[in-house]
Amino acid sequence: MAILKTAATFEFRSRDERELDKLGAELGRFLQAYKRESWTGPLTHIVRELVFNSLKANIKRLFLEERGRTALDDLLPAFREALETRPDELLAALGRSPYCVQVELSPGPDGFLVTVRNNAEMLAAERSIVDRILSGQENYTDPAEALERLREGGGLGLRMVRRMLSSAGLGPAALTYSSGPGITEFRLAVPGENT
Repeated sequence: MAILKTAATFEFRSRDERELDKLGAELGRFLQAYKRESWTGPLTHIVRELVFNSLKANIKRLFLEERGRTALDDLLPAFREALETRPDELLAALGRSPYCVQVELSPGPDGFLVTVRNNAEMLAAERSIVDRILSGQENYTDPAEALERLREGGGLGLRMVRRMLSSAGLGPAALTYSSGPGITEFRLAVPGENT
C-alpha cells in the first residue's frame, strides 16, 4: 500500500463544481493509494453531501443573521421557501460572507481521514437531528413525523450518508462529528485495505 505523506485541503465559499471535481479527483487518489478504489463512488457522494450540508448550514446562519435571530423556530417555513425560490441569491450572499467550508484529506499509516468543517456552530435543533440519525435512534410511528423528516432541515442527506456508509461496508461509526463555538466538523475515517 502506497502511503501518502501530505494532506490536501479544499475551501468552499459557495457551491463550486470545479472545486468539487478537484476534491473528487483527490479523494480518488487517496482511495487508490489505500487500495479502496471500489469505494470511490459512494465516498464521493458522501463527501459531496457533507459539503452541501455544511454550505446549507452556513446559508442558514446568514438567513438568521439577516433577521437578527439565533434559532429558526417559526422561521423554518420561510427558510425552506427561500432555498426553493432564491437559491442563487443565497449562494451569492454566502460567497461574500465570512462563512466557509473546508475539506481536508489527511493521510495516516492505516487509512485516511476526511474532515469537513464549517465555521458555524450547530443550532440545538440541528444537533438533535444529527445525534438521532448517527446513533440510529430513529423509529417513526407517526407518518406525518416521517414526512416532516424528509423536508429541508430534516436530515435527509445525512440519512442517505449513513445508509451509503453501511452499504460500502464502513458502517455508521466511521462518521463522527463535533460542534462548538464557531466550528462544526464531520470526520470520516477511511481504513486502508488491510485494516
